[in-house]
Amino acid sequence: MPEYGQEEFAELRSYYPELSMVSDGSLYSLFDVFQMECRFVNGWSANRDDDFLFYLLGKVADSKNDHETAKEVGEWVADALLHGATLDAALETGRSADGYNQAIGKLAHRIADAMRFLADDKKATDLRGRPITTMGDTMRLGRKFNATAMVVEQKLPF
Repeated sequence: MPEYGQEEFAELRSYYPELSMVSDGSLYSLFDVFQMECRFVNGWSANRDDDFLFYLLGKVADSKNDHETAKEVGEWVADALLHGATLDAALETGRSADGYNQAIGKLAHRIADAMRFLADDKKATDLRGRPITTMGDTMRLGRKFNATAMVVEQKLPF
C-alpha cells in the first residue's frame, strides 16, 4: 500500500468491517481497481459502496469476469447467500446465472440478425440464386438435345 494511501485506508477499513480477513494491501488495491474500473474515478476517497461488495463476490466466483459482469454475478451470489445457500452453492448460482445470461444474449443477437436479414430480404426485388433443378428436369434436358447414355467404368489399383 502506498504511503499516500494510509489515511484513506484507515477510513476504508472502518467502512468494511466484514472484510477483516482481507489483507490491508489487498483491500486497498481491490477498492482502487473497483473505483477505476466501475466508477471511473482516479484519486478516490474512502466510502461505503455495496457495489464494491458485489464486485468482490463476482471476482471470487470467477476472476476472469470483467467489472460489469463481476458486479452482476456478485448480486446473484449475495442473493443466494442471503437465502441460506452455502458459499459453494452461492458461487455456482452466480456462475450459472451468468452463463444463462450469456446464452440468452447470444440467442437474442442471433434473432436480431435473422430479423435484420428478413427485413432487408423483403425489400429485394431481384431474383436470387438459381432455380431448383430436379432429376426430371435433367432427363427432359437430355431428351431435348438427344443425349445418349454412356457407360464409364473406373478400375482403381487395389
